[in-house]
Amino acid sequence: MGQAAQKRHMTISRTSTTLLLLACVSIVGCDEGAPEPDAPDAAESHDADEDLPYVSANVPFDPDAVDAATRAVSTSVVAATSADGGAIPAEVLEEVEDMRLRFAHALVVAKGAPYFAARSADEEQIAITYLGKGRVAPAEHDFEGSFYATLDAETQPAPYEPPAKYRDDATWVTGFNPVTRSEFEVRIPKELSEMVGADADARRANRQIDPPWTDEIQPRHQVGSADTRVRKGAIDTAQTSTNLSRIVRFGSGNTGASGVLVGKNQVLTAAHRLYGSAGWRNSARIRVGANGSGNHGDISLGNGLDDNANATWTADGSLYWVSSLFKAARDNGTSTIAYDIGTVVLPNDPIGEPVGWFTIADASNVSHDDMFNRGYPNCTAASPPPGCSDQDNWFHMFGDSNNCGTGGFSSAKDSFGYSLYGYHSCDASSGHSGSPLYRYDQNDGWVVRGVHVGVHRWGLSPSELQSLTDSTAALSVTLITQSRKNLFDTYNAMYTSP
Repeated sequence: MGQAAQKRHMTISRTSTTLLLLACVSIVGCDEGAPEPDAPDAAESHDADEDLPYVSANVPFDPDAVDAATRAVSTSVVAATSADGGAIPAEVLEEVEDMRLRFAHALVVAKGAPYFAARSADEEQIAITYLGKGRVAPAEHDFEGSFYATLDAETQPAPYEPPAKYRDDATWVTGFNPVTRSEFEVRIPKELSEMVGADADARRANRQIDPPWTDEIQPRHQVGSADTRVRKGAIDTAQTSTNLSRIVRFGSGNTGASGVLVGKNQVLTAAHRLYGSAGWRNSARIRVGANGSGNHGDISLGNGLDDNANATWTADGSLYWVSSLFKAARDNGTSTIAYDIGTVVLPNDPIGEPVGWFTIADASNVSHDDMFNRGYPNCTAASPPPGCSDQDNWFHMFGDSNNCGTGGFSSAKDSFGYSLYGYHSCDASSGHSGSPLYRYDQNDGWVVRGVHVGVHRWGLSPSELQSLTDSTAALSVTLITQSRKNLFDTYNAMYTSP
């Protein structure tokens, strides 16, 4: 990846676990005001734990090896245009063609090339629109603080009213390449994303179910205002349990958040950690199963250039993806909670290989009181967990010693009828943004339901607030709906081959 990734510490095989995702989005500004731990040497970055089971049949997708039938699908079912109505610039053509081939590959894996060859020419296509060079936030931009300024109020910000073009059953996403600074909007018809999601579900039926981590499946629910988070794992030592090893520390410089592996090449996090009021994140660092300087993999994203400079595209460049509705709502200064979930894909950096990843599953509107949340709090910001201020614990994983619950699901729903967000009672603070809320299911293993997005005084009645956390605030989560699950399955299919 050249400048885009200075570190690649990937070895051994990989597995899939089931999760329904909740992206944890922290509570106050994420500037940690503390130096990052030194990047570990390659020899130190991976400590294979014999207790971790790994299995996977996925292999990298090679665009150069795409057959003629798939290339035909890339032109008949995946359209590409420029937002200004003119030709796509020559320097972007290769980047666009790669994206078209990857979408076509995901469709062909799901249904086969003959299905699309027989498809009527007037049926809906995946539509890629090149928007130009994206606006990039300066390195010092506080993504967390600027986001939470909109939440520190007694009344809920106005909900976002999407323009007419977004009011259909399709999934609209905006992608950004932090190396080239190219920005794209993609419309994926519901029918096509459903195909990929159904194929992924069928493949998951044959997966190996992770054994439970007994330390985290005892019913210990406790409601109250006391912060009961504790450090998970040893100081400066990579996580060794299956589920904790798949949670990542996400950030750059003195800012930090959390995320979770949902594919060999895909990290789920909070959308507001990728795109803020000043533009897209300039660079980022991902550390897998990290505690301090210990981790299972360490990679840096971005091209190392100043602000809006861009570099030449290469096939192993990373992409940030967020909902187009999130980006539009963020630009308009309206509520983004319903859409605050995003992903980072890394075509040729299989950061999930050392530890495996959680499988994506949609979050039905069912309350659970046996959920868990683990993330990377900012120990120098407001409301850190007990013991976090000890410098030995900086940049370490923390989680509530009690399990917690979800509820208060929104009336706003996706096209399948799934609520877009809800509330939870896990203790969390700045830095937990993007961290998963998950549980263990006897049939599916570890399942993630969504991502934590903030603390609010609005949204629930006093009795509802009391049942979830305390009488003064509620913790919000952006849920993985059926349409979002299909989308994340599509990203995985674009970057791997079965």
